[in-house]
Amino acid sequence: MVSIGRRKYCVPAECVTTSNLAAGATVEGSLCHLGFEASKLVDEDPQSCWMATECQNQAELTIQLSDMKTFNRVLLQEPIGNYSQRISHFAVDAESDGNWIQLIEETTIGYKRICRIPQTTAQRLRIRVLASRLNPALSNFGIYLQPKNNN
Repeated sequence: MVSIGRRKYCVPAECVTTSNLAAGATVEGSLCHLGFEASKLVDEDPQSCWMATECQNQAELTIQLSDMKTFNRVLLQEPIGNYSQRISHFAVDAESDGNWIQLIEETTIGYKRICRIPQTTAQRLRIRVLASRLNPALSNFGIYLQPKNNN
């Protein structure tokens, strides 16, 4: 079950204070370069990353959480130190009763993008890279529950 409100915001990194609820999740997705598997997205290693194969400028990754998680922040990071900023349009969805519901649709990610969303509960999430200037790469994905008193 996914509960979604209407407003979406991006917030500074220092506003998120809880631990990553996606840590240790199972990730599957688009074809990747050898050594850049989808599991690198949630391994909490800042030096590793997932990268799609050459000539792909769109991709899809599905994240299976260990159980239902409630969150209101989504974090994405590109490995810009080693591979530059590539993604120019992306979306994140949550599965609800077998249907995907879009939580976020935004432009660039860069070093770190944290998006504020209405409180959502889900066990499966999907990242869709809708446009990328080179084959897309992501180094980190996280979901967090920020207490209400911290906006």
